[in-house]
Amino acid sequence: MHLDDGTSIASSKPENSDEFLRNFFIKFGMKRTLDSFQQEWFELKAKGQLDISKLPAIPDIYRVNGELSDELAVMQQELDEARILAEKARSTYDKLRKQRDFQKINHRRVQQEKQKLNIDISK
Repeated sequence: MHLDDGTSIASSKPENSDEFLRNFFIKFGMKRTLDSFQQEWFELKAKGQLDISKLPAIPDIYRVNGELSDELAVMQQELDEARILAEKARSTYDKLRKQRDFQKINHRRVQQEKQKLNIDISK
């Protein structure tokens, strides 16, 4: 998302290292690793051995890659939905074409019978 002045909302608040790691673990389904990380993180924080101000900032490229990855996933889902709709439309078109062909053949048969009956009547 972008603000009116062109800056990104996400760039206005950089992600903390711990948030980045948590999101990473959640995204890739690393539940045990996440539990272990959180347990150790809160133990160190409770003991006062964790200085959050000394933690390195996460480079913006990781945030940008995450946003692009999320956008790609949304587009992939839209593409899959469009493919499903196209397949439904194709099957409907095929059904209608078959019905049209059947009606056409039936109409020709009726026309031929009519001509034959007219010939028989005229005799």
